[in-house]
Amino acid sequence: MKRSRSSFFNRMSLAWQIVVLLSIALLPIGGLAVFEAMRANDRAKSLAASDLLADARQAAETERLEIAEGFGAARTLGRNSMVYDGTSAECSAELARFIGESERNIFAAFIGANGLMKCSSLSSIERDLSESESYLLQREEPRRTVSVVESGNVTSRAVLIISHPVIVDGTWRGTISLSVPREVMSVFSEDDAEGALNVALIDNEGKVLSRNVRDTEQAWWLPVGLSNDYVNSNEAIVFEGVDAFGGVRTYARVPIVEDEIAGLFSKPDGGLGAAALMSVLRAILLPSLVWVLCIALAYFAMRRLVVSGIQRIQRSVVAFKRGDRERAMRPIAGASGELEELSSSFVEMARAVDAGEQELSDLVEEKTVLLLEVYHRVKNNLQLIISIMNIQVRGAQDERERMAIRTLRERVMGLALVHQRLYETPNLTSVPADKLVREIVSNLSDAKAGESGATILSDLATFNLHPDQAVPFSLLVTEAMMNALNYSGRGTDDWRIEISLTLTPEDVVELNVTNTVPEDETIEPPEPRSGMGKPLMRAFVMQLAGTMEISNPEGKYALDVAFKRASLDEQGGQRIGMPGQSKAEYRANERAAREPAA
Repeated sequence: MKRSRSSFFNRMSLAWQIVVLLSIALLPIGGLAVFEAMRANDRAKSLAASDLLADARQAAETERLEIAEGFGAARTLGRNSMVYDGTSAECSAELARFIGESERNIFAAFIGANGLMKCSSLSSIERDLSESESYLLQREEPRRTVSVVESGNVTSRAVLIISHPVIVDGTWRGTISLSVPREVMSVFSEDDAEGALNVALIDNEGKVLSRNVRDTEQAWWLPVGLSNDYVNSNEAIVFEGVDAFGGVRTYARVPIVEDEIAGLFSKPDGGLGAAALMSVLRAILLPSLVWVLCIALAYFAMRRLVVSGIQRIQRSVVAFKRGDRERAMRPIAGASGELEELSSSFVEMARAVDAGEQELSDLVEEKTVLLLEVYHRVKNNLQLIISIMNIQVRGAQDERERMAIRTLRERVMGLALVHQRLYETPNLTSVPADKLVREIVSNLSDAKAGESGATILSDLATFNLHPDQAVPFSLLVTEAMMNALNYSGRGTDDWRIEISLTLTPEDVVELNVTNTVPEDETIEPPEPRSGMGKPLMRAFVMQLAGTMEISNPEGKYALDVAFKRASLDEQGGQRIGMPGQSKAEYRANERAAREPAA
């Protein structure tokens, strides 16, 4: 039984079909949840960026005030005439006094217009800075500057160097330089080591001047490569960059000293707070959890309420099909209302079908017994006729009369064999052709045992024939064998009869009977010729709707018959002659077959 083609979805189990459909139904909700999660993520990032910028501005403002204080101190020193007009000793004394009174500054120096350090808070220190970059810039354009160095030339410490030009009556007389320890600044102080910001100072070219104390040896959080848009800007900006580990972080750049120093700030967690992250996760996980729960509930509900009951009904149907009626007719308990009604209907139908099959089986068995009895009685009646013929043969005085009775007896024996085979075979609608031919040959050989010295060779294929074809076929074989036994090559050394029976792949039955012929045509057969053999064989072949061909190869006589085997499930009860032939057609063919004999 062919199964109709169906889509992959239709071949899925019912429970999985419900899961797929429910997933499709919940897809818009999932999409909305993802959209809301993305919006929540954007809002969280915006809030984090605003929070980072506010913290960065506050820290930068503090540093701006501290640097402004340093500029004020340097400017005050620059107005002291003892510094720019006094002797080196007087200048150093003034600077030492200033450092002694200051809580923030650790070193002060005055670099004259010639590039030589005229004096310092450490009077023993003298330097020629005429070739330094800072001096050359001051000489070209005297202005206040701030720079950060990891190791000062004099202090050998990480310091913030504040430089302020000394201009008297419009003439640049030199530069006051103050060194402030980096840790004094609030963003770099030890007290802020556990703060909430990573901080670095950069110049107007993006070069990192200094980092906070806790990050001195670990600068992985700094962005890899800074765009000029972020470096040269004098506005506070927030941007995203990639750190040394390849992670995306949020940074804030806030100017501290215009065109010179800016602060670069970042949150230790990259700028996205844990609360924002949890908000995003909740926005995604909650719909996902609801989706999983709905799918699981739908699946187990379908399995419990529908699929389980259908599978049990299916097992009952399969059991009924295999003949396990007791199991098939068990009612299904615990199923839902509709499936329980369906199961009850199937059980009632199965019981009705089982009762009907039992009744039909009884009728078939009864008719089989009757048909066997008919075959048995027909065989017995034919056997009785054969016995009467045997008595007549023994009482006949004329040889021609004995030959006629024997011929008729052998034909009746062929009919009797058909009914005997029908009686003995388990299938009453077919006859084994090979056994039928074998018994006909054996009976005829036994009947002529005293006369025939021929060697009979047989090659018989095994197959069955419909009873409507078995009767004319048995008579045809009887006539062919009688003809071969009567007219075979007597007086020859190689006197034999060959009979073969085959079935082609096209379901065509081929019968071949070949016998040797006498070398001396004057040798007469042992029995007179009646002339009825060929007409009878033609009539039988016509009933089989076949063809007959007679040939005379060297020293032989060959009969070839071929006909289409009828289907074994054909019903021939309302037909006579060959299967599919009406009574009128059969009678017309029978008259045509008798004309040659006349």
